[in-house]
Amino acid sequence: MQYTRPLDDKPPRVTRSSHHVCFDCRKTFKKPASTVGGWAVLGDATYPCPDCKKPMQPIGKNFRAPKQTDLRAWRIAERLFQAGFRFNSSHEGNMPTRKTDLDLFLASRVKKTPAQHLIERFSRSA
Repeated sequence: MQYTRPLDDKPPRVTRSSHHVCFDCRKTFKKPASTVGGWAVLGDATYPCPDCKKPMQPIGKNFRAPKQTDLRAWRIAERLFQAGFRFNSSHEGNMPTRKTDLDLFLASRVKKTPAQHLIERFSRSA
């Protein structure tokens, strides 16, 4: 984490918040950017889940949580998170809501190495 010291002795104002999610409990909480001893922390801090005490994951300010009982939607959100997708921008397009759409979505956005492109090209021609 990086720290920046405020120019005056006033504590820094927190102007940014982000959703943090606990996939085990299927809950989200808005958490502010934190401060440590008057230093503003740049980046996402780690917060424990109030219920299970496991660390929550920063998922982005535009994340819209599914219903807590919708296990399928939570699994999709977790797979998107594990694949590196964050909900920080409204310009990311529509995220998938079904497992079949999720597989296509992830496959179309995975960056492939030049070697992987060659393998695909030769496997199609064979």
